[in-house]
Amino acid sequence: MLNKILLATDFSKPADKLLKSLKEFKQMGVTEVFLLHVVDVRRHNLGVMKIQERSQNRLDEVKEKVEKIGLKAKKRVNIGFPSEEIVKVSRDENCDLILISSLGKSMIKNLFLGSTTHNVIRKSTLPVLIEKYEKVKEEEYKLSSKKKFRKILLPIDFSRYSYRVLELAKKISTSYQEIILVSAVETGEKEKELQKRKKETERKLNEIKETLDEVDISNRIKVEVGKGMASNKIIEIAEEENANLIIMSTIGSGKIRDLLLGSTADRVARRSPVPVLLVPQEREE
Repeated sequence: MLNKILLATDFSKPADKLLKSLKEFKQMGVTEVFLLHVVDVRRHNLGVMKIQERSQNRLDEVKEKVEKIGLKAKKRVNIGFPSEEIVKVSRDENCDLILISSLGKSMIKNLFLGSTTHNVIRKSTLPVLIEKYEKVKEEEYKLSSKKKFRKILLPIDFSRYSYRVLELAKKISTSYQEIILVSAVETGEKEKELQKRKKETERKLNEIKETLDEVDISNRIKVEVGKGMASNKIIEIAEEENANLIIMSTIGSGKIRDLLLGSTADRVARRSPVPVLLVPQEREE
């Protein structure tokens, strides 16, 4: 499933840490990395050619590091709007996944997700893995999860979209040690009805668990049902269970059809302390 990934870098310290993720991707079957840096025309309206040349040299250094890991590497420096170029190049180069940092040079304090990353996940037709970080000290970061595919959390809202993500999870299951199936029931109803819905949700999750047991993709599969807003429960359980990665659809069972990114996915992508792999879906009528 994963053979070629696009790594988008702005040469920031968080983006440099993306290289540490490549060894794990190599173990999963990735053989090639396409390195892309975009000179943002909004920030460099003068002297872009000189900046592009300097960026080529910096990207050469990154390419050498990737090749030392044992992966094929190609590179390109484009001029334009970063999110648009990342999405276009990933498609033109037939990549299977986009790897991008949740932070960057233009990070605004207290903003959990950079604007470029947010726009990429809104527009991409490919899965996007958003790397997350822990701040060590001022301007120093480390990856929040070194073994992303060891313990994964799969939010399930029983829409066709979440079932498609489940199928994808089965196909990239080379190193799972634990899977946590999560769903949430909204509060605001009478307690009796709430408990009824919770039991029904647990029953459905256990049925999914049985199908995963049949294909033997993990040493352990756990079921969790939370009460309250779905995004809050997903993040809360991910923290409680020390999950390494959240894999979820960009849209779910919501009825709002004009959103390019579902509200639950958006909140999780912004606020999750662990990496998030978002799988794009086309909303169906």
